[in-house]
Amino acid sequence: MHKFTSSVRGIGGIALAAAMSLGAFSANAVQTVNPFTAATGGTNIAGTTVPFSSNQVVFFGRYSASQSESGLGVKVKYDSSKVTVAVDPAEEYQGCRIAPAQVQTPAVAGPGAQVVMGWIDTSIRTAGAVGWPDQAEPTVAPLAPCLDPGNINGTPTGAVADLKLFKITATRVAGFTTGTTPISIESEGNFSYASASPGFTNKSFTIDAAAAGGLTLNSAFTSRLQGATPFTIPMTAINGAAVAAAAAGGAGISIESRSPSSAASQYDLVMDFSAAATSGTASVISCVVSTGPATSAACPTLPTLGAPVFSGTSATIPMTGVTNQSRVLVRLTNVNGTGTNAEVALGFLIGDVTNNGAVSATDATQVSLRNGQAVTAANARYDVTGNGGTINATDATQTSLRVGTRLP
Repeated sequence: MHKFTSSVRGIGGIALAAAMSLGAFSANAVQTVNPFTAATGGTNIAGTTVPFSSNQVVFFGRYSASQSESGLGVKVKYDSSKVTVAVDPAEEYQGCRIAPAQVQTPAVAGPGAQVVMGWIDTSIRTAGAVGWPDQAEPTVAPLAPCLDPGNINGTPTGAVADLKLFKITATRVAGFTTGTTPISIESEGNFSYASASPGFTNKSFTIDAAAAGGLTLNSAFTSRLQGATPFTIPMTAINGAAVAAAAAGGAGISIESRSPSSAASQYDLVMDFSAAATSGTASVISCVVSTGPATSAACPTLPTLGAPVFSGTSATIPMTGVTNQSRVLVRLTNVNGTGTNAEVALGFLIGDVTNNGAVSATDATQVSLRNGQAVTAANARYDVTGNGGTINATDATQTSLRVGTRLP
């Protein structure tokens, strides 16, 4: 009879130690948890050096075993004087989870901080107590399925590959501007083949704090053809702590005031980086639309993004299907394959030339004051119809018709 001891310290504030007798297994499993840049797909960053992007590095722990397994205890270890970490509960695997992940930090900031997590291939009773091997596996989510897709009392035969276990965001501590710091994923004996070889394979990667070590997003803007000429409007709500708030309804978002182009790409979002940008994947993270004077809802359809076009330090992302009166958060993921992510919050409100989130008589007046002006980079936002040439009465009329519309 094969025995192991699983010790997951401090989960939920309670030290937990369980000695379990499991059925005889025909072979030993190899368990690993690799850090990836995405929940599925993405890049395995184990053994690599990853630069900070906008002061954060986001990674997903993905579990693999050479055959079906009976449990796992794991620690993500880091230096709390260099980074702080947060676990996303919505991204944590709940099948036979012992308890929610717990972030533990030393009394004095430094090495030794860790996130402690554990899963066991037995039932978890309603009251939260851990069950034992003679009980059946739970069959109802979120407690099922367990890590082991087979029968815990039988000989496991299946394998587990790249099962998402958790998502962690590591954020730069103020003052950590040079040098590197490791992030490791270790078992410390907390796995079901603790006394057997090969058992668990530890993984780690390194975060580089040096600005020269990676890309940062310097600026962003929307570009639209106005006649035959592309003109841009700068977007200032880029990255940082405010970007999600701006996308959800907070202040600080920039407004695209021109109506959509009838060209294949209604708008282009351009992100400009601190160094050459060569690859990355674009996606819409959120979209909120105004539905009335004081209400908002999710956009009926998300904008469609084309494949980014990379040139020099810039990435150009074509956008179609944009809804007026909407806030959109766009992310460029894994830029240059380094794990760097960049986000831009965009506001789309036709006629809001004053860039305050609402169309009023002031906007119509500002357009009228520019009647007859040739469209240039300086006044492009006032060409509300986007037809290029000159700003005219049609632009003022279209703005007047939208007085009272607003962002959510």
